[in-house]
Amino acid sequence: QQLVVNPTYNQNFGTVNICAGDSAMILGNYETVAGTYTDTLQSINGCDSIVSQTLNVDVAPIVNLGNDTTFCSGNSLTLDAGAGAASYQWMNGITPPFHNQTFTVNTTGTYFVTATIGVCSTTDSVDVIVIQPIYTTYADSIVCAGDSALIFGLYQTTAGTYRDTLTSINTGCDSILVQQLVVNPTYNQNFGTVNICAGDSAM
Repeated sequence: QQLVVNPTYNQNFGTVNICAGDSAMILGNYETVAGTYTDTLQSINGCDSIVSQTLNVDVAPIVNLGNDTTFCSGNSLTLDAGAGAASYQWMNGITPPFHNQTFTVNTTGTYFVTATIGVCSTTDSVDVIVIQPIYTTYADSIVCAGDSALIFGLYQTTAGTYRDTLTSINTGCDSILVQQLVVNPTYNQNFGTVNICAGDSAM
């Protein structure tokens, strides 16, 4: 008498990755919980055929760049996408600074970042306004050599451009006053000597 042993079949359909809150079709059912799912079928020979599939559930990163921000020129702001992501992408940059958790800005613009964990991504953006200094130019002050002019509270005798920096009450940023001092030369001219006889006169 002959004994025939039919094989059993174990087949793994691989891994499916989803974000928390999503679902995936696993072996005919929609699943939301991470784990390895199995199902037992009957092969053509009447033996068990076991199929399996793994579900990974990734948690989307939390990204909050904060409120829109305004600051004065000459300063900078470091934006932080928050720790925990596997990768970061600031705007569409390709160099290393665009792939860090933080990104430093010093110009006006809209900045955005995408943080990724597995198949899950979160994007946030922030508007940054950098206030430039306000320049006010006064009329030139003109003096003769040897004289002085009062410019921004100080008497000056040297020709040049003078500046004074104040703080604007509206923005808290620099308000720069500019005034030019022009020093005109004085001229000393000798017309020589005139000789006359006693009793005459000369112009």
